[in-house]
Amino acid sequence: RSAYSLNISCIIPFSLPSNLIYYTLTDCFWQPEAVSFCLECCIFVCSKERINMIRVERDKVTFYQFLGLRDFPGLIHFVSGREGGVSVGGQAALNLGFMDEDRDDRVLTNRMSLAEAVGCGVDDFILGEQKHTTHVEVVTRSQRGRGGREKATRLSSTDALITRETGVCLMVLAADCVPVLMYDP
Repeated sequence: RSAYSLNISCIIPFSLPSNLIYYTLTDCFWQPEAVSFCLECCIFVCSKERINMIRVERDKVTFYQFLGLRDFPGLIHFVSGREGGVSVGGQAALNLGFMDEDRDDRVLTNRMSLAEAVGCGVDDFILGEQKHTTHVEVVTRSQRGRGGREKATRLSSTDALITRETGVCLMVLAADCVPVLMYDP
């Protein structure tokens, strides 16, 4: 199963070729995993029909899904919010980023809670060391877990992740950058 995680607050329409489904997302705040989430925005899929996101809550963890992607068997996708985590202080709630402002054990607990809620394992997560590079990593099953439990094992200087394999969760953390989700059924 493939999955994508992004922390977003606004969605921008994107011009599309007819065989791919693209979602272009941007965060309106200068902080990782923004607290605010804009459910009033819309996205366009191939034929430019309006698609909404839905809010899902499982095991006290809240995440969002694109209605346009829910019908694809074997595809798990999610957009995490800030609700349901154990972090405190300035990173209160579901902080997913290993930063100086939060303890690593809390971040790992948050990631494990999110993984369980969406139906995968934290050892399925794969994260890149996002450095504003042009490096795209073609991810294989053997790379599962890279960056999932600690930031030291992230894929070095990698800003885009793609895969054709099942059983991996491609995960991107977004703050001021524009993440793009693409799925080719």
